[in-house]
Amino acid sequence: MSQLAQRSLCGSIEAMESAFRSAASRIDGLPVDDAVLLRMLQMVAPALEEAFGREVRKHAGIGKTEFRTLMLLLSKDGCAAPSELCDVDHLGRANMTRVADALVKHGLATRTADADDRRRISLCITPKGRKLVTRLVPNVAYGEAAVFEGVGVGQRRQVADALRRIAANLDAWNRTGP
Repeated sequence: MSQLAQRSLCGSIEAMESAFRSAASRIDGLPVDDAVLLRMLQMVAPALEEAFGREVRKHAGIGKTEFRTLMLLLSKDGCAAPSELCDVDHLGRANMTRVADALVKHGLATRTADADDRRRISLCITPKGRKLVTRLVPNVAYGEAAVFEGVGVGQRRQVADALRRIAANLDAWNRTGP
């Protein structure tokens, strides 16, 4: 078992925060609270992805990205161009091709030529894909409820607003890079 697997996420966050605070006592001007918060985000996000992926695989036998893509297809009336899905889910085109291939292989989606432009391909959810999403949503919702237990609606909105602001700041920083 790896050292990472031996320590809980909370234990890792505590150890990281302690290390950053110790470093701040030796480095003038280290913005320790900001550094800790950013590192916490970096630690929590992959843990959320892993937990979500594990839940989806356990109940559906597909990956989390494939499930999200099915959900996005439902939001687009069942069909969308892969490039649209890339933009919405922040995926690269190569990854979306892999996801589409997997969904088609499992019979959860089909590729069809666009009615208006036959050069354009649409990915469309199948009845089997709709049924899978419908069956899986309660399991995913249960996991989401467990993650947010004890975090009120107002707090969730504050976190969401803060993350949107952080994303906007990160976009701006990336545009003005070196």
